[in-house]
Amino acid sequence: MHAHWAHALSVVLARKANGLVFPPSYACYAGATRSFRGTVSFEYAEQVDTLKRIALRLYKAGFRRVVLVGGTNPEDTAGMIAARELFDETEKPFLFLKCETLLASPQAKTLYAGYPGSSHET
Repeated sequence: MHAHWAHALSVVLARKANGLVFPPSYACYAGATRSFRGTVSFEYAEQVDTLKRIALRLYKAGFRRVVLVGGTNPEDTAGMIAARELFDETEKPFLFLKCETLLASPQAKTLYAGYPGSSHET
């Protein structure tokens, strides 16, 4: 669920920045849903490694601004760590955007003011 709204925000941002959006990566730590049938949880280190490999390969392929986007916790943890480690290792900026923080901004709140139901994770 978190990947869907992170992907939607990525599409909006890419349109404004004339960018491209890589398909969502579903390799994340499952947290509270670990007991659900069919759930496969990736440890944080595995998620960080996966995100770093994707971001670094995109950078090496010629993309100069690689932005990792996560919905909320728990994927934000690995995204922030991946972006920081990539910068430490390459001295190149890799950004991470947390959708939950962006949606809490006054500008974004006007977009869904009066929306019936919860817009937090939908």
